[in-house]
Amino acid sequence: MKNRILSRLVLSAASTALFFGVAEFAYRALAPEEIDEKNLHSRFRIYYQDEERETIDAAAASRRGLIRPVADRELIQTAVVLESAAVGFIHRPGTPPVSTIVAPKSAWTRPDIGSYVWSGPTVIQGERVQVRGSTRNDGFRTAVGFDFVTDPETGEELGVLRVVPPVTDEEPGAQVLVTTHRARMTWAPSQTFYLCYSGLEQDGQRAAYFDEHGCVPCEINSEGLREREEVIGPKPDGEKRVVCIGDSFTFGWGVRVEDAWPRLVEQELRNEDPGIRTVNCGAAGAIYVDEYASALEHRFGRYQPDAVVVSLCLNDLIPSSNSLAHAEPPPLLLRSSRILRDLLQGYALSASLHIDPDRDLVQDLLDLPDESYPAWATALPPNSVGRSTLWPGGGPQTGLRRMRDWCAERNIPFGVVIWPYFQGLGSGETYPFRSLHRAVGDFCGNEGIPFLDLLPAFEGSVERSSDLWVCVADYHGNEVAQRHAEPQLTAFVRDLLAR
Repeated sequence: MKNRILSRLVLSAASTALFFGVAEFAYRALAPEEIDEKNLHSRFRIYYQDEERETIDAAAASRRGLIRPVADRELIQTAVVLESAAVGFIHRPGTPPVSTIVAPKSAWTRPDIGSYVWSGPTVIQGERVQVRGSTRNDGFRTAVGFDFVTDPETGEELGVLRVVPPVTDEEPGAQVLVTTHRARMTWAPSQTFYLCYSGLEQDGQRAAYFDEHGCVPCEINSEGLREREEVIGPKPDGEKRVVCIGDSFTFGWGVRVEDAWPRLVEQELRNEDPGIRTVNCGAAGAIYVDEYASALEHRFGRYQPDAVVVSLCLNDLIPSSNSLAHAEPPPLLLRSSRILRDLLQGYALSASLHIDPDRDLVQDLLDLPDESYPAWATALPPNSVGRSTLWPGGGPQTGLRRMRDWCAERNIPFGVVIWPYFQGLGSGETYPFRSLHRAVGDFCGNEGIPFLDLLPAFEGSVERSSDLWVCVADYHGNEVAQRHAEPQLTAFVRDLLAR
């Protein structure tokens, strides 16, 4: 009886496999695959190569020093985790050495830091922590662990924070403040890496400027910028510099540096004044507005700007999965079956790229409760981003005011540009983020900040939104999008320089 049941199960499985095999073969033969939104997650991915063309990931880049932490003075404080008069610092030699900050359990606190609502006092592994008020241990360290323990002698419950580099032994008694800070990485100076795309072999998918590997070179100067060396040194007489701050849209993700908007604007303005230079500070250890302000104050301001332009993308302002580009391969089943891929991914991507025009998506995102943020923004370093960093928490507004005031103190014109997401911009499509553009424009108007909205330049300008993408694996603006925005950006920068 058991053998008969087993035989039937095997026969049924074999028949099902044969049926799906025949169906898959027929589907592939009768419906030649088109390269479009439905198959980006199964055909394409992004990866990196170093100068020797060896494939690397972010972890390897960090180990090899190709990326490095931003200086501690730029870091954004996220929470006060300890404020107590009974703190001990203990260093125990070993391999590796164990260094701890010890305080009663009741003294440790972790209020809402905007990216997570914590159920108990804790510190995220990898966060930068700053100690102030001690006798010998003030300064920044990196958290490597946190535990609650019971003192075997007194029975007191203690919180123990393990840190590197080592602390120095110190008796309790100082009024110590321990704060956590959002870590951030930036490009190491004077290097070249390649941003690469796999699966672009089909005609029409490989951009003309991609090399034979499907890669775009990114040359980083001695200041960690994708920029020329001569525009960061002492400013010659007669030169006017425009410092361009922003994220990957300013960096020129997926395009050559000469096709990124800062260089395009410079080329146009130099026809009128050969002394004008732009400085591309995009994605250089600052990708949120509060980080832009800190970077301007501590780094970018030393380039002696005659104008400062901050370029915002919507993922600087609202909860986002940060999935402008796809880097991870899909499950094997989706890589193997076109039927499943087209059915499942076509539905999923249609839902994410083509928003119901009757839905107020922006308000839905602005109304998200704090506990929802881990689903939208990375709560762990190096991001630690949540409500307080984004528009509903007021972080961008505060950062824009800081930059405006910094520039005003130095008589430097300051302006803000906002880019659209490249979806819902094609013929007959509906763009779902219009109200956020209006909100930023209204804020800038009320604060006396010159403002440029690029949405009108793009809306209805292409047949499909994907015509503006680097490729179907990367929703950043391609060279067409960058050039499409250039006339408006050039006029905006020209007006700033004339102030």
